[in-house]
Amino acid sequence: NYVNPIENLIGKKEREGSSPVLEECFEAFTEKEAIPKFLCEGCKKERNAEMQVLISKQPDFLIVHLKRFLFQRNFVEKLGTFVSFPLQKLNLSKWGSKELISPSSVILHSPAVSGREFSKEYELYGVVNH
Repeated sequence: NYVNPIENLIGKKEREGSSPVLEECFEAFTEKEAIPKFLCEGCKKERNAEMQVLISKQPDFLIVHLKRFLFQRNFVEKLGTFVSFPLQKLNLSKWGSKELISPSSVILHSPAVSGREFSKEYELYGVVNH
């Protein structure tokens, strides 16, 4: 039963009467997800695995697109949740991967690694809200 980590974060923050910050959204988006009964290509056995989305290369320009709609079966709801974000010094190193991985590759029997040395810090340049 898949539970969207971003929707969980937003629901939690609404119950607390606060708004999520961009870093919390990155944290939720990059959470490890359990994959039960994953067929390992290396040993050809079913095993429990984890999947994690990490940033493999730090971009020169970072564009963050926040999902503004919630799709549930035949119903679409526009999200009005405000997300706080830093005006300066957004650093992505916490969500960086030490290994460069092609989109189609899989690391077998290897734990997710984070903390790649990312030297760039981002400053907010503009916001589009529609």
